[in-house]
Amino acid sequence: AAIEPDNSAVRIDSTVEAESVLAKRARELYLDGVDTDASLGAARVLFEECGVSDIEVRRYDHERTVEPPYSERALEAARRKASGEGIESDRETVLAGETTPEEFDELRQAWREMGRTVADQMQDERYRHREVVPFFVTAGQV
Repeated sequence: AAIEPDNSAVRIDSTVEAESVLAKRARELYLDGVDTDASLGAARVLFEECGVSDIEVRRYDHERTVEPPYSERALEAARRKASGEGIESDRETVLAGETTPEEFDELRQAWREMGRTVADQMQDERYRHREVVPFFVTAGQV
């Protein structure tokens, strides 16, 4: 079996308006910088090339939510957004693509601003975040 996330179809609903747009942009730039074919659907072709039969592909949606009371993990994620630490850890990968250092710094600045808004909303328990990542599971008979 193989499991493939469909990163192009991730849905984010957030009380912070900029979060969904920035997360999508960050994903796109990250994928542009990785030296991997991240295109969806490659598993079925690879299975066929290896002689696997009775191939089935099923979709599963993985949902993550953040809401009060906030977990330690959610609080740490907000801290990393506000400080820029989280996106900074992806700098090397993003810059391996077509992104310039100036473009990355602009994204990082916007990301930090969004993170500060997340932290502000968390202080009075207004922050809500829902992320749905579709996964495709490919299985067959050897």
